[in-house]
Amino acid sequence: INVEVGIFMSYIGLESYVTQENWSYQRSMVCDFTPFYFSGARLQMYPSKKFKTELWLLNGWQTYNSWSKGIGIGNSNYFRPNENLQLVANFYYGKDTRNSNRIRFHHDNSVVKRYLNKPTNKAISQAAFSINTHYGFQSGDGIKPKDHYMAGTSVANRLWFAKNKLALTTRFDVVTNPGLYLAFTPSPVMPNDFTDAIATDPKQKLNIAQATLTFDIMPNDFVTFRA
Repeated sequence: INVEVGIFMSYIGLESYVTQENWSYQRSMVCDFTPFYFSGARLQMYPSKKFKTELWLLNGWQTYNSWSKGIGIGNSNYFRPNENLQLVANFYYGKDTRNSNRIRFHHDNSVVKRYLNKPTNKAISQAAFSINTHYGFQSGDGIKPKDHYMAGTSVANRLWFAKNKLALTTRFDVVTNPGLYLAFTPSPVMPNDFTDAIATDPKQKLNIAQATLTFDIMPNDFVTFRA
């Protein structure tokens, strides 16, 4: 049992902050819509060697300070029955809109499965896939979950070759975000701001599809060339 207080890396999403640890070069869309960090306190518990669960008290959705008197809560669960399978489920609930009583809920779950492991093979030496799915919504102040929600999935498959010296990852993402409450603008000076669209038309929708192909050359544990 472990207790920590401070600023933490986000538990919503699948990818690491260390680029080399990720299968693809850029983050999936479903992860890019979710927080990069949280601030607050967490209780980590390990009921067994294969299962970890965390309880969170948070200031909010990617914020150092709190937008309201209501505190956010979260729960993170990791189950690793063996070295070839990881199951993850995360939950978040809180008030996160300034001067508003809107409630936000978000859930993500993922499966990472290695279905081949023959590290001495000169051809395909390892193979794995991951499925990361998100669903969330906000409600209150006249906003209904059916009009303001986010749903998305990222599916990736990775093949290692030549005794794990080469790797090829294919990934497909889809995201829908009616109401645009999770959408962000790449730059504050960009025209056609998503948030302006919300103000002028609360029924705006954002739909994104993305595909990416990543090829890695890994001559040793300390060097990776990625295209």
